[in-house]
Amino acid sequence: MKILPISFKYRFKAFFLLLILLNVCLSCASESDFYQTLQELNDSLIEDVLEEQNSEEEIDDNSDETEEEELPADDTSTNDDESEPIENFIYSENVFYVSVDGQSSNSGKTEQEPWSVEHAFRTAKAKDTIFIKAGNYGNVDLLVTNSGNSEGGIFFIGYFQFPLDVISNGAATVSYEDYKQNNDSFDTNILPTFIGNRTNDIGLGSAIRMFDKDYIHLENLQVQYYKSNIVNRGGEYCVFKNIITTDAGDFYIENSDKDGNSGFNMTGQGLTIDDGDYNVVRDCLAINCGMRGVIVENGSEYTEHYNNKVYSDNGINATDYYYLISSNSSHAILDNIYVERAEGMHHIAHGICLKDGANNNIVRNCTVVNTRIELSFDDVTENLVEDSIVIGRDEHVGCISVANGAHHNTFKNVTVEKAAGGVKFEDWIDGDGDGASNAGHHNEFINCTFKGMEYGVAFYFWDVIYTEAFDNTFTNCSFENLEVLFQINRPNRNTIFESCNFENISDLINSRSKNGLYPDFELDAKFYNSTTSNLGFTLP
Repeated sequence: MKILPISFKYRFKAFFLLLILLNVCLSCASESDFYQTLQELNDSLIEDVLEEQNSEEEIDDNSDETEEEELPADDTSTNDDESEPIENFIYSENVFYVSVDGQSSNSGKTEQEPWSVEHAFRTAKAKDTIFIKAGNYGNVDLLVTNSGNSEGGIFFIGYFQFPLDVISNGAATVSYEDYKQNNDSFDTNILPTFIGNRTNDIGLGSAIRMFDKDYIHLENLQVQYYKSNIVNRGGEYCVFKNIITTDAGDFYIENSDKDGNSGFNMTGQGLTIDDGDYNVVRDCLAINCGMRGVIVENGSEYTEHYNNKVYSDNGINATDYYYLISSNSSHAILDNIYVERAEGMHHIAHGICLKDGANNNIVRNCTVVNTRIELSFDDVTENLVEDSIVIGRDEHVGCISVANGAHHNTFKNVTVEKAAGGVKFEDWIDGDGDGASNAGHHNEFINCTFKGMEYGVAFYFWDVIYTEAFDNTFTNCSFENLEVLFQINRPNRNTIFESCNFENISDLINSRSKNGLYPDFELDAKFYNSTTSNLGFTLP
């Protein structure tokens, strides 16, 4: 991996400020003889920025031992805090322009002779940068034809009025509030926008597809009304930055369960990474993507996800999985992910979910509102969830769900408050995995807080499969302001509470019925070094 030099970063800022000043002059000088000179200087500066980065990012294979020691031994195979962001491959050096009225017959080398977006996606090759001007490009079907490489990616970068004038920094440049204020739609004047043609509110096809194409960078784009808005299948070292993807799938009310239950429409994906390693998703926003907001599946490894948000508020096809790592995908980092389900929708859904073979992933600094963090299936193991929060708000929905045999996972410094409950151990038959083996074992909860809810720990009835949860441990956790500490509707064994705090809890145990039919199950829990205050019972 080529690392962006610090010296270039400072020079880039200077270049960027000069570009802004120059484009202001361009807008004022459009009627003058000086315009052409300014335009040539503008294009030259953009080329200088890219050439400067390329020249500084070249790494001499014959550098001395001291310089070699400063580079990570393998900076593409780790997801610890010291690794460099994997999107820092070399920027492209050949610049082309796209606009809504561009033509394939144009040179593409200036904003006055832009390409069409279709031609750009067909033609772009390694070391090409494609600047795409804001506008409504309509119902496109864009297929990335070529790959970039470690010497130069292919960059598709949207802009507002002039190249490099839209830069996200820690969040998408379009917010959920912007989307709602614009009547659940986009302002197509600020970013390049691709809008599918729907019949009876049913989205079809994809706006952008990438099959086994590596080192592709998509940035500053809006996509709406397809079945699967953006799909990367098999591509490695790809970057998705400031992508706003909404309303994917089937929203025809006749195809929907009117109460918003899952399992009916079951279509719509905002951003899909399928069997793609070393991908980065950063500063992106997904809204009302029917089946899945962001999905990483089929053995994708070492993907990184930063500052992304996923919302659902359309009950006709309520999002089922908001952020999903699935089917043997591993070593992902999810950092500062925000997920929110609107209150009042029938389907509780899956907020951040590690499922069906997801292993060795890290979820940190994340917020889940009105839904749950879920780890599900036998081969979901060795994952870490830390420094995160689940909030139920007024509806008191959500929890941490450990299901279908998930084991040897760690939850550290996680808070659940005003939700349905703290931790729910459950088991069911699901087509995506084995299920019905056990309800989770050997999971650790460290320094977690559960407060202001119905229950602390539920050995949950769903789905009337009487497999057990066993050997789960809570250490230095706090249970506060609960109606009941345990809800027991399935077998449980050897749940350990070490140095935990229990305060303001009314009852030790209750049971929840389904169709009025439940056998009785005993609590098998052990408590060591507990602190208690204002309990309506005595700990066993």
